[in-house]
Amino acid sequence: MRRYTIIALVGLITVALAVMLWYGVIRYWAGPIGWGRVPFESKQWKTADTSDENCIRGKMVWSLLRSHRLVGMNRGQVLDLLGPPDDYKANSPEPTESALDSAHEFIYNLGVYSGFRMDMDVLVLYFDDDGKVERFTVYQT
Repeated sequence: MRRYTIIALVGLITVALAVMLWYGVIRYWAGPIGWGRVPFESKQWKTADTSDENCIRGKMVWSLLRSHRLVGMNRGQVLDLLGPPDDYKANSPEPTESALDSAHEFIYNLGVYSGFRMDMDVLVLYFDDDGKVERFTVYQT
């Protein structure tokens, strides 16, 4: 009988450790140091320190994507909501207002959040020929 008690106790401890480990992993990836948890606020997004690896934008990005339908927005609406991009790709190499008006990608720095927290994460908005967001992606540079 004592043997079964020890086996049950070891099994219970193993399961408890596995649950704690899994919970720790979830908190790391989705918790306060990871994506999410901070409601999107346009003013905070626009004034965020994008050189900071813990940039508030990374914590707001999923809220932004859940609360605003970016696909279909024109450049003006995006600029009103998110402010000027940190980088962009346009047909003109000159960083002029007209180049921004013809940009086919807006790139917003989010900080360092995904993967092994080594590389900058970015939100990229892709515009179609009519100047409307056709798709977006979040990825590491």
